[in-house]
Amino acid sequence: MSTVHLNAQTAVALDGGILMVDIKNRNEAALNDGTVVMMVNDKAVPHEDVYLGRGLTLWRGKFTATTKLGVAGSQNLKKAQALPIVADTTVLTAPAKVSTTGGFARPPRPTPGSQPAPPADPFTTVAVHLSAALPDDAVALVVYMHQDNGSVDGFAWSSVAKGQVDFQFQGGGKGCGGGAPPLFAGDKVSFGYVTSTGRLSPQTAAQLIAGPTPVKAKIKKTKQHR
Repeated sequence: MSTVHLNAQTAVALDGGILMVDIKNRNEAALNDGTVVMMVNDKAVPHEDVYLGRGLTLWRGKFTATTKLGVAGSQNLKKAQALPIVADTTVLTAPAKVSTTGGFARPPRPTPGSQPAPPADPFTTVAVHLSAALPDDAVALVVYMHQDNGSVDGFAWSSVAKGQVDFQFQGGGKGCGGGAPPLFAGDKVSFGYVTSTGRLSPQTAAQLIAGPTPVKAKIKKTKQHR
């Protein structure tokens, strides 16, 4: 697994960050020689990690409009990928109304003395529909999970195509180290997006993942003979 800069990001806003994504094929990584670091004025510096879902993280740090910003492999700091800094002042709003379908109930936890649960999470598919497309500079739709302790954390994400309003989030299953986690009916979530300059939008109001749409069985009427 390699961590590389997300190609869809074109620049970094002063109030944004660097989008880093995990990929499985190391041959695709130009910066795969050891740990990847944030570079500020030709020096490796610490950064804040904002987790947005399995495989996507936003790096935040301290920089100004004149900062020389980039990312580099820790074993070759002189070969940094430069990232321009821009003054992106666009007012961001939360995604439009979001509807979800397809989730099924979370399996109950095993009780003492019961048969243990299988080692893998069940495979789930949840369809997400936006009533309006995200802004053209949106590069990822983010699902945030509202935890029982009150925290709200990045949980899953999907890349965004221009004009896209329908998304599908799949998770669980056996996976081999790194699959997305499952979403279940009744999970409390909200939605937001991240832009091509690494800015996070406000989140929607929290809502529950809906269960599958019930299918009405067609009852064939029999003719009565008199």
